[in-house]
Amino acid sequence: MTGTGLIFIANPFAMRGKGAKYIAQLEEELKRRCVAYTLLRTERRLHAMELAREAAETHPDATIVAVGGDGTVNEVANGILGRGPTLGIIPVGSGNDFVKSVGIDAHSVAAALEILLAGKTFLVDVGKVSVGEGERPAGVRIFMNGIGIGFDGYIAARTLRYKRLRGWWLYLVSFLRTVAVFRTPDMVVRVPGVEIHSPHLLVSIGNGHSSGGKFLLTPDAVVDDGQLDICLVDDLSTARILRVFPSVFKGTHDRFPEVHFLRAPTIEVVGARGLYVHADGELLSQGEFNR
Repeated sequence: MTGTGLIFIANPFAMRGKGAKYIAQLEEELKRRCVAYTLLRTERRLHAMELAREAAETHPDATIVAVGGDGTVNEVANGILGRGPTLGIIPVGSGNDFVKSVGIDAHSVAAALEILLAGKTFLVDVGKVSVGEGERPAGVRIFMNGIGIGFDGYIAARTLRYKRLRGWWLYLVSFLRTVAVFRTPDMVVRVPGVEIHSPHLLVSIGNGHSSGGKFLLTPDAVVDDGQLDICLVDDLSTARILRVFPSVFKGTHDRFPEVHFLRAPTIEVVGARGLYVHADGELLSQGEFNR
């Protein structure tokens, strides 16, 4: 890749503002290599989606690169899907979960840039999620890595409250606070041939295998198999949550009887109003969920 057609959409607010430093380093390296590029900085939530859509419409043959965390990747993907451009990723976020499933170093801007400039491309699945209440029309979003409903959706909501924390500490504090206050909702889970009515602490739907930085809720998920890996966790006491969840870091939670796995191309989850849902770590509205 010569650099022609490279459009970077960079989130300077990633990692609680630390992203600006990595963006500056990226620009220095691009200039040192004499790479032709355009860099656009986001200014607000969903701005990356707007910028990506505009860039895709005017440069359908470009490679549009998300510089940020999983949320930025999600927005850029939503902006370009179906419009022609190739998606590139420079991971500069707290979790950087999706890149772990596609073989990009989650902690090295330089390594990700090498892959980008070498022109290495591969096809991956994307999911489509709609969230609404009752019969109301629901907005549709693309997701790259995964969906969290219930407990981990609430964790995503908690992370928004801690402005000074980043990375692993942000997720850990949010997890502990969620354990203290979360109440398990009733849900109906439907996949082809199966319907489950039960209280579920969480329903985690993975295209990728990692979430929240270090949680391997769907450890066997593969991003190009046409399937979603689904982890269901039954209602647990606080003590039991603290017993089960350390195993999630190694993806060995399948040994607990309260943990169940499904694999399917589609899933529908119905819960009471106020159900927390995140897509790629970004909090969505609450209510009925369909993939």
